[in-house]
Order: sequence, then structure tokens, then C-alpha cells
Amino acid sequence: RPLALGEHLDCELFAGAYVRQQALKAILWRRVVDGGMAGAIVWFWGGLDGRGLHAWGEASRGMARFEDILLSHEPAHLSNACRGLPPDDVAVRQRGRDTILVLFNDAQGAEKPFTLTLPVGMRFRVHDYYKEHSAEASGTWAGTIPGNDVAVLLLNQL
Repeated sequence: RPLALGEHLDCELFAGAYVRQQALKAILWRRVVDGGMAGAIVWFWGGLDGRGLHAWGEASRGMARFEDILLSHEPAHLSNACRGLPPDDVAVRQRGRDTILVLFNDAQGAEKPFTLTLPVGMRFRVHDYYKEHSAEASGTWAGTIPGNDVAVLLLNQL
């Protein structure tokens, strides 16, 4: 059952609004994940500066790139693959041999490490979308998420 959640982006309403702008990419991804992948509605963005507009663009770019996977209703076989993050900070969607993991770090400033435990005997190409880094992996793969940010990983089964 689709649900769209919104975010009011008026920096003058909130104390610490600049922190919100730095975390905006993660906030928008969280709204899409929490809303059942139906979308995010932005009601107002008049107070954003360059940081907020850049974060908005980065979130939109990622969601457009993975829209087909986000909208897929296939069961995600790697839903328990991530170690080091609470379950609420991990969203997994799959379409065919492609899986995305959307990983959140709500801690301000501190990078958070995580490890993917991959199925035995299977090889994957792991692509960190925002860090623009790819590697082949089997067994485990480790990474980090910047503070107040999101990592989006694309796993292609080889």
C-alpha cells in the first residue's frame, strides 16, 4: 500500500537548519524508504542554500537511477546481509540479479562502519553509488557511511 511522506524545507523554521541541509540527502531517502517507495513530496524549499540544493540533486539523481529497483516488489534475498547497523537503518530492494541497499547514519559527524555478509559461493560486484567506487566481492565487503548521510550500494550478482 503506497504512501508518500513529505518534508517542509524552510530553513528559517528550524533551529540548526544548516545541519538539516547537510543531512537533506539522507532525509529524502528516509522519506522514500519509510513511505514504501511511493515518493517524497517537498512542500517548500525557498530557504535552501547551495548545500541543500546540492543534497536535493544528489538524492534525486540516486532515486532516478534506481527507480526500477525501488519500485520492484520482489523479495530481497540479502535483507539480513548488513552487520553493524540497526535494522531500521537498512533498506533492501531487489529486481532480478540487482539489489540495492540504502544504509543510513544519523550520527552527526561520525563515520559509521558496516560489513556485508554475502551468501557463500556467490560473487557480487558492489558499487557504492555516492562514493563512485566498485569492487568484486565474495564472503564479506566492508564500508563506511559519513555522518548525517546515506550510502546506496548496488550489488550485481556475477
